Amino acid sequence: MSYILCKTKRSEIPFYIENISVNIYSIEELCFYLYHNIYLLDETILNERLCFWLRDELGMDVLARRMMQLLDQEASVSAVILPAFKEIHYLSHDEFRMFSVRLNQFESQPRVTKQKIKGDYLFGHEKYMNAVKVYRNCLSMQGKDITGSQFTGSVYHNMGCAYARLLQMDEAKECFRRAWEYLPTHAVLKSYLTAVYMAGSEEEMDQEAVRLGVENKILAELKQKIGETRDSLWQTRSGERYMEILELKSQGRRQEYEEQMDRFLGELTDGYHRNTGF
Repeated sequence: MSYILCKTKRSEIPFYIENISVNIYSIEELCFYLYHNIYLLDETILNERLCFWLRDELGMDVLARRMMQLLDQEASVSAVILPAFKEIHYLSHDEFRMFSVRLNQFESQPRVTKQKIKGDYLFGHEKYMNAVKVYRNCLSMQGKDITGSQFTGSVYHNMGCAYARLLQMDEAKECFRRAWEYLPTHAVLKSYLTAVYMAGSEEEMDQEAVRLGVENKILAELKQKIGETRDSLWQTRSGERYMEILELKSQGRRQEYEEQMDRFLGELTDGYHRNTGF
């Protein structure tokens, strides 16, 4: 894609995109977001609030009116957003054509498939709680769209992964259990037994492995993998820093320990808010 410098007005008040918690300040930034996030283009961004922002903050009255008309007509996503690209000639002719093809291919997919893609995309952006909401919406659409057991199992599995990233292991375990019912693969089984271990104990994992008829060799390999993963957590920058802070406490440097721990917990909290949207 062509490299475009910002040549138009930048607004003092940004347009906030809730899905991935991003502020944009110009039509170029809007086009950049639309181009790279077609899986997230829904009513949370394509609405009258966006049209009002274009009109009031960027002074693009004609573009705002055109997009508002298209929204009122319930036009396709491509019909609504392509005028923004044409407004500033953001794409070359070939890029514009290829982008239109991508949009049409995405829009031609069943609604439930688009929802799963959206959830996977949010997961990739570490917006785990938003991803969970989309996955749940996806599952609620199962009766309206024809999907197979493999698709349903993959949705439950990915939702379990999102819960696991949020350290909500009971919810993750239940999602993986449901995923196993629809998609009894080796990968899903490992995810489920790991969640059983994390939410409960090694003994509970052993009992569940017996119930499911898991071979001892596979169970031993899984336990080794869990141990390696647990150990690797302490080798990350966060893990190393945590150990350094604990060392301050063991040295009797109480005030410094409390200050460092407060700062560390604050950073973890900020990260949690970024990932959950709360």
